[in-house]
Amino acid sequence: MPQILLQKRDAASIKHVHLNRGRYVLRVTVPEDFRDIIGKRELVEPLDDDKKTAERMSHGVIAGSLDQLEQARESLTAQ
Repeated sequence: MPQILLQKRDAASIKHVHLNRGRYVLRVTVPEDFRDIIGKRELVEPLDDDKKTAERMSHGVIAGSLDQLEQARESLTAQ
């Protein structure tokens, strides 16, 4: 039977998730146009030190961060 090599998928390979000092954190860069509205250059949220838990948490946190950017976009276009 041929052996299939699977690429190791780790939480740090998820876009916006980074390992920082033993903990996984979510980092989303705020586009320059929205920085005055949001008041930050980057949205940073701590996740967990466990890979699997951080991966599960990341999906909801990413969605929340992207929703925040979408609200800023709507606010900018409404002006």
